[in-house]
Amino acid sequence: MNTIKNLRHFITGFTALAVVSLGGHALAQEGGDSGKDCKGKHGFHHHMKKDRSSKHLARFLELTDEQKQALAAHKDEQRADYREQRQQVREAQRELQQAIANNADETEIKVLADRLGDLNTQQIVARAKEKQFLLSILTPEQKEKLEQVKSGHKHHWRGKAERTRA
Repeated sequence: MNTIKNLRHFITGFTALAVVSLGGHALAQEGGDSGKDCKGKHGFHHHMKKDRSSKHLARFLELTDEQKQALAAHKDEQRADYREQRQQVREAQRELQQAIANNADETEIKVLADRLGDLNTQQIVARAKEKQFLLSILTPEQKEKLEQVKSGHKHHWRGKAERTRA
């Protein structure tokens, strides 16, 4: 079990190192983009956080008033935690980027990468809980409708990837 955790941390750290070293300047230029005027640069999950998209989801799945209220209450409860997690990830990314720029030793980089890996894991767990909550309030028909849309998106992106390779 400990070996798996170490491997997970190594992979996450290595990935974070690659992302930071290749795209660190983009983070500095972005200056903490709040998501305004993103023009499609972000994924589906990012846009689902916006009220507009939540309303779209509610219309698409034909949520009842009770479901809408439960979803809104859950979102309000989690909002501060999500902001705090995002801020912690940004700080960890900056610290790792700075350590790399300052030629820090491997041990320091590993500690920072492990911290970033742990924070990313926390975000993944939070997103999973968010999805579980959504699924818990949906009817079987609404769940089926959501699955159909998700499978359509997967098909769209697979086709796009194949066209890009050709």
